[in-house]
Amino acid sequence: MSSKAIMNVHDIIKKYSLPIFRKNQSIKDCLGKFLKEFYLELKEIVASDYPDDFPSEFYYNLLSKNTSIISKECAMILDILKLDSQDNQATKLEKFDDLMWFLVNQDALRVATFYKGSIMARIRPKIESYERKDIFHIPFTFREYASAGRFSIPNGPCLYLSFYQGLKPHDYEMVKAAWIECGMPSKFTYCIYELQKELNVLHLGRNGSYYLSRYDYAKNSDEKKERLEAVTQYLLSFPLRAACHISVEEKSTDNEARCQEEYTFPQLLMQWLQKNSKFDGVSYQGASSNPAQRDLYIGNLALPARNISIENEYDPYLKECFKLSEPKEIDLSKDFNSNRMIQKIEAFERYSKKLKQILSTQNAPLNHPYADLLFYCNHLYQIYSQMAIGNICTYYEEFVSIYGRVQAIDANIMDCKTVEEWIVHCDSSNKLLTETDYENILIPFHNTVIPVCQEINRIFYLQDCGSFLKKMNFQHI
Repeated sequence: MSSKAIMNVHDIIKKYSLPIFRKNQSIKDCLGKFLKEFYLELKEIVASDYPDDFPSEFYYNLLSKNTSIISKECAMILDILKLDSQDNQATKLEKFDDLMWFLVNQDALRVATFYKGSIMARIRPKIESYERKDIFHIPFTFREYASAGRFSIPNGPCLYLSFYQGLKPHDYEMVKAAWIECGMPSKFTYCIYELQKELNVLHLGRNGSYYLSRYDYAKNSDEKKERLEAVTQYLLSFPLRAACHISVEEKSTDNEARCQEEYTFPQLLMQWLQKNSKFDGVSYQGASSNPAQRDLYIGNLALPARNISIENEYDPYLKECFKLSEPKEIDLSKDFNSNRMIQKIEAFERYSKKLKQILSTQNAPLNHPYADLLFYCNHLYQIYSQMAIGNICTYYEEFVSIYGRVQAIDANIMDCKTVEEWIVHCDSSNKLLTETDYENILIPFHNTVIPVCQEINRIFYLQDCGSFLKKMNFQHI
């Protein structure tokens, strides 16, 4: 028996993660190979003795009906790709319509419901005197500016919003979600959106591992049952999810480009959503590789404008769905260069200079603890300098890493209650430290380096982005 037979569905879901990276393969070859391997491994598992990660009934259903549904779905997707290569647009749209209704009828598509009062955010990556309507979807008379993207079709205005996929957050967390998704611009204008009625959207906003963990940690049989249904729907819709999440390796720089091959299926999905009222839109995970996005569990909504015209510049239904806060301008470069920050940086620089002088005059060995402290000070200053001129996104991950290390050093310092304790803790063999170091070097590290990190982190969390929700003046556009 092959080694694959000892796998279970947990292993399959973790193995076939998204997005897909096609490298030098064509989309048809890459997706075809990926789906074939996924289907064959899944089929081999369910045809064997049932593993014990899920109840036997789950595997029986996979064997008796669900694998055949997945097989047909894969075949339909590959047929659509073939039609796409032949530039047979009319038949391609017809076949995609068949695919979607096939999945609807098989209860393969998961619905995410957003209830009245839900909070979302939208930003524009520049500062201007915007009105509320300027931070809504593209109006009818400017629909030519609706460009091609993963869930965006040319000339197809759509309302894009970011939301936090956790407990109900504060408004600044909503803004941070949209800010990260937009590439962390140093200057931007934002609006908070408050939902006024229930929305039901096609849910592509979670990866398979999320559903597994939810099932594994369910506390009772009812939770297990509900979450097992979610796992089943994830598997049944996985070929479509895969087709919508092929990574773009060489993005076109041509502003007139109307099609990116990797966007074929998500764009077909948006066209289908525009014409059908089964779902109000689609929720999807952000495409950014930024760790801040993963940490915040950022999700996105794409809500197509279905009823716009010269008379209706904005979709009347979407206008009813939301009230917007007044647009607010944010310039993070002012925070990075504020008097408050400059004072902290100046104290930080004096501290770094002191460390450097001590190391130089004492001809200190490379393993001297001050050398480690100076390294982090220099690195932190380089990061700050880049962020102060607007280069935030590139250096965010480096900041997160160094902040964690600095916090660990500070925790060790603050855990020591006496000079002698610190000397033993940090330097029991070489005796490089003296009794005065605790007060002259270590406590100043806590008082100068940590405040700089905290201030940068405070700016990142955008906690100055407006007041609490109850104080916001929400209005329809």
